[in-house]
Amino acid sequence: MRPWFIVAVLSAALTLGCSSLVAEPALVQPPRSLPLQTVLANTYSNEFVRIVEHVWLRPYAVNADEGLPGIRKELDRLGPESDVLGRRFDGLTTWGLHWSFTFDSSTGACRLRNATVEVEAVITLPELENAAALSSEEAALWEGYALRLRMHEEGHVNIYRAGAQELSNEIITIGEMSSCDELRRTLSALGEAKIQRISQADHNFDLETGHGAVFPTKE
Repeated sequence: MRPWFIVAVLSAALTLGCSSLVAEPALVQPPRSLPLQTVLANTYSNEFVRIVEHVWLRPYAVNADEGLPGIRKELDRLGPESDVLGRRFDGLTTWGLHWSFTFDSSTGACRLRNATVEVEAVITLPELENAAALSSEEAALWEGYALRLRMHEEGHVNIYRAGAQELSNEIITIGEMSSCDELRRTLSALGEAKIQRISQADHNFDLETGHGAVFPTKE
């Protein structure tokens, strides 16, 4: 009997959540190498597929000394930038979907022994410096805006997490094939198609929500 062997496949797509209708190029460094705050680190199994979830928060500082108009200027100057669209946004989520497979060819045909699907996301959001400079009215307006912005970005993350779960469900349905190359190609095609569907869902979410939050102004 031939021993089981490992064939690993890795694919990734990084795209904007909340501010872009097109895919972003891959990050220069993978998210896990960046100095970020962990929001979610979770691992669970769906039959023989292991699902790994990583979500990080990357805050950027904006100064509140000049009230809401000054904060707006700071956001325009310092917000995360889309290289594709050539402009900055108040909040941004980048994401990646990765997978790897272990195959067993000991019976002559090839079957999937186990798999790992990993989804990761980096949420970039503003964080006030010197928030005490705001009036109580301005502070309430800002806090409401910041909450809505974060909830919108978390909505993007939920799309990515659901997509990873869907991919694991689809992987489970694939039976054995005559060769591991054929099985690898089939599974990789599932992953690539899932990336496209997640990207479309991401796009639709921004269209439906108007990108999530409108910056407040005092009456």
